[in-house]
Amino acid sequence: MATITNILESKSFMRNSILNNNINGLVETIDELLNNNSSEILTLINQSLSQPDTLSLLIKRIIDNPLLFAKMLDESYYHENGFHKIVLLSGKNFKLRLHHFGVSSKIPMENIHDHRWAFASTILSGTLEMDMFEQSQLVSDENKLIHYVYNSDKSTGSYSTDKIGMVSLHKIESRFYEAGETYLMLPQELHRIKNQEGQESLTLILTGKPENNTCNLFALREINDEEKNTVKYESLELIKMLEKNIEKIFPQKN
Repeated sequence: MATITNILESKSFMRNSILNNNINGLVETIDELLNNNSSEILTLINQSLSQPDTLSLLIKRIIDNPLLFAKMLDESYYHENGFHKIVLLSGKNFKLRLHHFGVSSKIPMENIHDHRWAFASTILSGTLEMDMFEQSQLVSDENKLIHYVYNSDKSTGSYSTDKIGMVSLHKIESRFYEAGETYLMLPQELHRIKNQEGQESLTLILTGKPENNTCNLFALREINDEEKNTVKYESLELIKMLEKNIEKIFPQKN
């Protein structure tokens, strides 16, 4: 298990890896740190990589590396839920992703869900709002939802949902995060993003090792096939998007 000393040493190594353009070494270090699936280490790594100068340089390194850029392009997409999902790096035990809400007229679907893994998220710009839920023993028409099991199909870029039945959930709290804040989400926690139209949020997410093969999704209505599709980017489109994100993350004075 990683100690505080080697975590601090690794944080320094990660930064130096980016400075020295040793991105493979960065990936190996993150994989090693997350091998024991510590949620605390997820947060520490995410906070380190989300430093504006560090993250903006990392994105530039990836854009300039043909192999890394090709992998990022292949794994990234616009989600029908209404946000951009850009996978900057991935390893055996993690994915490092940018999520960008509020850049289209579409408001994210308010489906409640959990995850296959724990993740740490840092708000890079804008604000993020979410509601937290748990299963309710009080059944009523107001809180009944359709329960699906969600499975992402990496070969097609879409996902599948298997309908399980009806369940009742109730909201236990609302959360609001501003730029610079970091939060941790555990696999079993149920939440939904509830940003309003035009409410922008750019976040850096570091996911840990998957603990399950599928996750759960709860919806007010049937999910149609069109909502299960994802839209891939063209190379120049992704580069322009990342350049705009860099300016949001680390604005340069004229």
